[in-house]
Amino acid sequence: MLNLIFQAKEEDLQGAFAQAGWLKVEKSKRLIFWHLLWQREHYTKLPMDRLYVFGRAQDYSYALPDPRSIVARRHHLRIWKTGRVVDGVPLWVAAATHDVSIQFVKHKFRLFHTIDPNVDAERDFIAGNLSEAKQLTREEYVNCPEPVSAAQTATGQPYYSDSRMLLLELQPGAPSLAGATQVAGKLE
Repeated sequence: MLNLIFQAKEEDLQGAFAQAGWLKVEKSKRLIFWHLLWQREHYTKLPMDRLYVFGRAQDYSYALPDPRSIVARRHHLRIWKTGRVVDGVPLWVAAATHDVSIQFVKHKFRLFHTIDPNVDAERDFIAGNLSEAKQLTREEYVNCPEPVSAAQTATGQPYYSDSRMLLLELQPGAPSLAGATQVAGKLE
């Protein structure tokens, strides 16, 4: 379910999430077991499935791991560029969910994350996180033309929503993190 809209230039979108502590996740699932074996609970860039909007996979995949349980619990976000522009600034849509546990499906030999069914809470968490990092200039709820109040994920998990999307205008010119290093989960 798409529950966020970002109004931002591409570099500002990337900069805002970097400033707020979000990580771009790995794109390849091939090495997942290798990383899990060697990094165990510290594997913060665990890949996420590709979902398709506009006939293509997401442009960006971000995660904000829970420091108490990095692999099983994380906030995550998939973002697609829409091709639309408002006042010269691109619009992006996003699907945000909060992984709360991992489920192993034996007959598929796959790991799946279980999400918090209240997707509105995750939408609002992301707005709060970006606001706290001073990356927002505006936030406004938008009613969807075709509301979805309850549905299921691709893996059959139920979720519910108030059917609103949250439009977040991101701070232009977010400082670059080039040269920054991450020490104990903090940027220096």
